[in-house]
Amino acid sequence: MKDGKVDAEATNAYNETILNGTLPKETNAATQEAELLKGILASLKNKKDPITGADISSVQVLSILSGLAFSYRAGRYRGKKLRIPNPDKRKKKKKKETSGANELLDKKLLDELAASGVKYNPEDVVMITKAPDGKLLWLEKGNDKVGLKHIVNGHAADFEAKGIKDIPSFLNEVLKAKPIKTGVGKNGPFADYLVDGVKYRVAYGTNGFIVSFYPID
Repeated sequence: MKDGKVDAEATNAYNETILNGTLPKETNAATQEAELLKGILASLKNKKDPITGADISSVQVLSILSGLAFSYRAGRYRGKKLRIPNPDKRKKKKKKETSGANELLDKKLLDELAASGVKYNPEDVVMITKAPDGKLLWLEKGNDKVGLKHIVNGHAADFEAKGIKDIPSFLNEVLKAKPIKTGVGKNGPFADYLVDGVKYRVAYGTNGFIVSFYPID
């Protein structure tokens, strides 16, 4: 390596000795090969050309990798395949992981909630949606009496029995449908929904804050 790049002349000379079979079979030869491979891998990992140090694309990285000969003489590399993290795949994975949360926290709806003047805890909102009738509904982390914590403490087993593990996401989907019944109970407004033959009740405040959510069948 020289200045963070693989020395082209040294690399070419080294490759010639391999082709000609004149590379001394000594420990330092294995070490040199290991260091050379490590240098190449480090460059590719940073999306840099191992020879010129210029920026390269993910496609070029994979192209260079596909051309490498996997017959390493350094003991620690023998029989192993090189694995270089694909930056694009990492981005896609991260995007996929965060996409669910983004769907539950629509920025436009959050802005609408903030502008509505109702009292709420912005940092505690875990889901927000708009019902078919245009009413803004949101779920907060809550406590033992209201919100997600209350729902989990009192009904997690009920949802689990029906194969539902992600309660906020399921609630978000439920609220997109038209309720089969609405009313006002002793604890405030509620709406009942029918999903796959099972009835669920959402209890909420007049401001749209979701108090509870649970199956009623």
